[in-house]
Amino acid sequence: ESGWHLFVKMDDKENYNWFIWVFISKQTVLFVLQPTRSAKVPLKTLFDIDIEDLKSIDKEKLKAGPTKRLSVDKFSSYKALANLGLVELIFCWAHQRREFLDLKIKYPELLEWAESWVEKIGQLYHINNQRIKYLPVRCTQTGLPQDPLFEKYNQELKNKINEMWELINKSYSHSAQIAIINSLKKHWPGLTIFVDYPEIPMDNNLAERMLRQMVLGRNNYWGNHALWAGHLSVAMFSIIQTCLKHQISPAAYLSYYHDSLCFLVFHH
Repeated sequence: ESGWHLFVKMDDKENYNWFIWVFISKQTVLFVLQPTRSAKVPLKTLFDIDIEDLKSIDKEKLKAGPTKRLSVDKFSSYKALANLGLVELIFCWAHQRREFLDLKIKYPELLEWAESWVEKIGQLYHINNQRIKYLPVRCTQTGLPQDPLFEKYNQELKNKINEMWELINKSYSHSAQIAIINSLKKHWPGLTIFVDYPEIPMDNNLAERMLRQMVLGRNNYWGNHALWAGHLSVAMFSIIQTCLKHQISPAAYLSYYHDSLCFLVFHH
């Protein structure tokens, strides 16, 4: 999610600060405009549940469905869905890397230590990139034997993860080290899901890239001056990015859609 301005007075909104959220599945990119960053947005968008109705919903039935995984940063709104048992969270290594980059700027005395972690994360990316090159298609479903090179890099990846886990469990004296290591330890299960599920990316950079065009638009024209215009904007963002995801020309698709609509209206 990222900030957006909607320059219209709303009865229950004291300012013009809204948010555009992006949700990406294998097939679809969906942008949603909302006045809040709270958990109510993904709860409604992904599960069609109003947060006010949670008290009357059987939580065990919510948990009974198939496991859904969300690739996210450490923002608390996503954790609220995990606490309800609705999703399993995959935490982003790019955001984790950014925490170490920020640390070395804020605490020069930890420069060498933070850089060593940035290097380790880079090695993790490299090994995983090599591993997925040799991932047999749907190997877990078909029972096909693993490619020997996949096995080689898979073991290297597990060794690197174990090496990092040993470092996480060491004792540290600096308060900033303790804070970031405790965060790593807390989020470790979500940071390492990709090890057992190699089809899962290590980060949510795809969502970041798809938000970039929207951010450029915000910087150029700030936002919208009417609610309908905001909803039109996110609809167009959704159509364009979904087209690009499937290597379809947005202009060609919109022309096709317009011509089909005119044909239906004419014959109706």
